[in-house]
Amino acid sequence: MIGDRQFTAIEALDSTGHPLAKFFRGPAEWMRRAHQRAIALGLSQGPKRWILDVGSAIPYFAAACDLCGHDVLSIDVPDPLVEQAARILGYDFIGHVITPRTPLPKLPHRFDLVTCFGVNMHADGRDLSFGEYAGAVDAMIAQLNPGGRVVVAPNRGWLGDRWRLVTRWRKAMRAKARITNQNDWITFEMK
Repeated sequence: MIGDRQFTAIEALDSTGHPLAKFFRGPAEWMRRAHQRAIALGLSQGPKRWILDVGSAIPYFAAACDLCGHDVLSIDVPDPLVEQAARILGYDFIGHVITPRTPLPKLPHRFDLVTCFGVNMHADGRDLSFGEYAGAVDAMIAQLNPGGRVVVAPNRGWLGDRWRLVTRWRKAMRAKARITNQNDWITFEMK
């Protein structure tokens, strides 16, 4: 169970000047938000799922999904401080820089759900082009079990929120998927 002991340990990490410093402060609130997202995605009930969380930062979402009974793997840019926070929460963290040429590392199995929240830039800090992001979604779809889905929600304002246009995704992607706009995110479901 995750609680005050883990939250205190995360807050005690020296995140001064770290680009993700805000996620080290108030971890109970970040965990609460992650749990609400898991509920909104329908993960608080139903069968156990294999979930891949791409761009996880501190894996609060992975922890929330685990508490709902799912198996979760988190992946993000290698970062010793984030890896330490992941260990405190009790999660394996794969450090990997995702680029258009190397979108995802070799993973142990396929997944029922791949999530990618708040990610819209390269590790070097430059914004992804829409085509690069669509290519990354194609790579995520390739990791799905039959009937699986990918859920993405780039940071607000990316491309002037034009990322919300379903027709734009259909034109840019190779994979054939049912694409829906769920207000806060886009869902790609394998047929």
